Amino acid sequence: MTGNCDALIYDAPAPKKWAVAGLYHIENWLDVEKDHLPLWIPVGVGVGIAIWQFTGQFGLLTLSLFCAAAIIFGVGVGRSKRLSAVLICTAVTVPIGFAAISVKSAVVASPVLPKIWIGEFYARINKVEMITARDVIRLQLETDGHQRLPENVRVNLTSEQYHDSFQPGAVIRLRARLMPPAGPALPGGYDFARRAWFQGLGATGSALGTVSLYKASPDVPMFASGRARLTDHVVSSMPQGSGAIGAALITGDQGHIAEADAQAMRDAGLAHLLSISGLHVTVF
Repeated sequence: MTGNCDALIYDAPAPKKWAVAGLYHIENWLDVEKDHLPLWIPVGVGVGIAIWQFTGQFGLLTLSLFCAAAIIFGVGVGRSKRLSAVLICTAVTVPIGFAAISVKSAVVASPVLPKIWIGEFYARINKVEMITARDVIRLQLETDGHQRLPENVRVNLTSEQYHDSFQPGAVIRLRARLMPPAGPALPGGYDFARRAWFQGLGATGSALGTVSLYKASPDVPMFASGRARLTDHVVSSMPQGSGAIGAALITGDQGHIAEADAQAMRDAGLAHLLSISGLHVTVF
């Protein structure tokens, strides 16, 4: 078989000799790796997602032309060839990834504040996050379109502005300075605007002046209050710094970690241990 293929390559016209030899070697390599080829399916999906991340919907035409070319080339190689199956599979999996992230973006899409806005509005509290390292209480609010604001916004309060009655489900009245979620400060840097888009956040900002309770929460936040008490217990029972990291590992509350400690964890490549992971299951 090898001798016949070598003869075929040798007898081929000069312009085709390198192409035939290249296809022959690729087919042999794919045959050796045939048991591992299915592992490339998620890679193809990931490539489609990456293309959307860099080009958005503008990459659809280029992707379509690439997939069409891959299918045509795969059919031209011969349906019995393993290379043909790989090319056709690539032409299918890459668009699947592109379509999946496009649908996800469309599902979570919500209006984003177009420019800086300062004013007073009512909002329902969805989530309360204590960030003691910065002396900030972060509230995720649902505005119901009040004052033509985005449905979901995030506002920072100081400890003086916060009250214990500000629990999920409560309605508050506040004056705030809101702005669109910020993009990366440098090319390739952290893009908060992208993260906010997929979280459904249309604006972020800070409360101005007094924040008042308009309507108390109808539900008793048993889990949230218990989690807060456990966090406070861990922080107060351990040395300064260690308690904040211990609370993050046990309750997932990273708000007590000082910025210097958080940066040290990122520099050491250990920041992922503070997020929801198998480590929390082990501790539990």
